[in-house]
Formats: sequence, C-alpha cells, structure tokens
Amino acid sequence: MGLALLRASEKLPLPLTRVFGSLLGLIYYVANKKRRHIARTNIALCFPELGRRERRRILIGSYKAYGQGIMDLPHLWWGSDDKFNRMIEFEGLENVEPLMAQKKPIIFVTSHKPGTDFGGVAISSLMPMVSMMKPMKDPALNQLFIQGRTRFGARMVMRDQGLRQVIQSMRNYKQCFYYIPDEDFGADNSVFAPFFGIQRATLPTLGRLARITGAEVIPAFAHITPTGYKVIFDNPMDNLPGPDALSDAKRLNTAVEKDIRRAPEQYIWTFKWFKTRPPGEADIYE
Repeated sequence: MGLALLRASEKLPLPLTRVFGSLLGLIYYVANKKRRHIARTNIALCFPELGRRERRRILIGSYKAYGQGIMDLPHLWWGSDDKFNRMIEFEGLENVEPLMAQKKPIIFVTSHKPGTDFGGVAISSLMPMVSMMKPMKDPALNQLFIQGRTRFGARMVMRDQGLRQVIQSMRNYKQCFYYIPDEDFGADNSVFAPFFGIQRATLPTLGRLARITGAEVIPAFAHITPTGYKVIFDNPMDNLPGPDALSDAKRLNTAVEKDIRRAPEQYIWTFKWFKTRPPGEADIYE
C-alpha cells in the first residue's frame, strides 16, 4: 500500500510532495523515541557551541529533509529521464571535467544524506559508475532501489561481494566509484579518527583504494533544493594515499564534516555514528 501511494505521488508537483515529505518526517520524529534520542545526542556532540534552540532547529530540519528524501524516491524509481535531469544541478563540475577528458579513474566520496541516491544517479548520467549497497530484506523494495540506482547503466555491487568486485569494475570497465564509507563497521575493521573533534570508528580503506586503482578522490554531496537536488563536487583530495591509514581516515572525516557544516539539517543523524568507542570509553547513547 505504501509503494502504491508513493507511485501515485510521482505525478504530483514537487512543492506539494515536499510538504508531504516534511509531514512524514515529523511523524517519524514523534513516533520513534529511540532514533530521536540518537539524533539529538549526535547533534549535541557535534555542535556543542550551538544553543539548545539552534540544535533543535537542526534536529527538526533533519527529520523534514529525511521525509522529503523518501517522498522524492518515486521520481527516481518511476519518473522519466527528462524529469529526473530537470531536478538536478551541478556545482564544481570544473573539478571533474578534466579528469573525465583524461579518462582518469575517480572515486567519489559521499555520505549518508537524504539526497545520496539522487547524487549517485546524477553522477552516473555523466560517466560509467559502480557503487555498493546493502541488500534490503523486502525483495520488492530492494528491486526498486536497484532499478532507480541503475537507470543510467550504473552497476550495483552488494556489500557482501566485497571491494574486489568494485576494483574489477573500475579497472575492466573504466567505471568511477560512488563510495559511501561513513558508517561504523566496528573496531576490528576501523581506525579511530576525529569527526567533529570526537574519535569515530572510520574505515581505513580510502587511501588503499586510491593506490590500487590509481584513482583521483573527489568529495561529492547531493543537497536538497526547492527544485530538486544540487550535486556539489569539492576539490580533489591531493596526496592520497597518505603516510598511513589513520591520515587517510582523518582526510575522509574532514571532507564529510566540511559538507555537513554547509547544511547540518541535511545529514542523517539517526544512525549511531559514534557507537564503537575507543577502549575505556563508555557508550555515548546510554
């Protein structure tokens, strides 16, 4: 029933579905006490300099943006290519076009935002692309996400297939990699690097991937706009890989943090970004 309602909403004007999305986000805010606590804790940790009222504005805004992202998915799944392209604008293409002309491999580093799906699909409309995803439990929903993410020919590698498949795609098919590494995968798979001044379990693989593939690394983030989404390409990250995995992890967190500060309400704060703690530190979310 939910998918049927989403499909029907694809025919509605974007300003109207954005209103519905904001309401959906507010319902989620009220209904899920656990996630609300996680989000409030994350924002307080990352923005201690802000007052309570400003942090609450970010919190409420993040839920509205999350709901809007959900209500925009029908445009990705069922909308025409023309309609999708009209929703997209790019900023910083001058950082990408010379590499495209040279057919240089590129790793686009991004993060968990309401617009992350749209950003990946928009980039795949410019150049061949591979990305990774975690399979969803519902087969119908899983197929819709794959359908939307591959509408311009991108390849989806399931997370359990590992990075080897990604490397092969980059080497054999000259595909760029849309990389979303800002999750907590536990201490065994991570190094602790500062994120908003707090030690965060961070994947140390970015520099190694750049070395193996010879790729340039460009941070790329999709922001919600009144007419759709803006994909922002930041300057290439020079000197990757660095001297060690920790320095690469610091570079990654700095790039993600820089983008979050552009629009803090457009990050998904409901995840336990600081779940894994260094030895001796207590659980942040208790």
